[in-house]
Amino acid sequence: MNYVHPTILVIDDQPDARAGLEIMLRRDGYTVETAANGREALDKLWRGLRPCIILMDLMMPVMTGYEFRQEQMEYPESETSRSSCIPP
Repeated sequence: MNYVHPTILVIDDQPDARAGLEIMLRRDGYTVETAANGREALDKLWRGLRPCIILMDLMMPVMTGYEFRQEQMEYPESETSRSSCIPP
């Protein structure tokens, strides 16, 4: 049986944090998409990305994790099964 790991979306304004999480998750076989802020992440969701989980920083420029989640909840089609926040 060929098992494919689900996609994880990592949202963080710190390039090193994004890259570190991406490397660890890819090493474990996950497909990883990244975004530098909540607005960029919403754009990816609106274009059809459907990650199984979102790992996000809360304090980011352009759109914070709080603002991202609030706007995401207004569009049920962009909902994922789980969101997790990385404390500031």
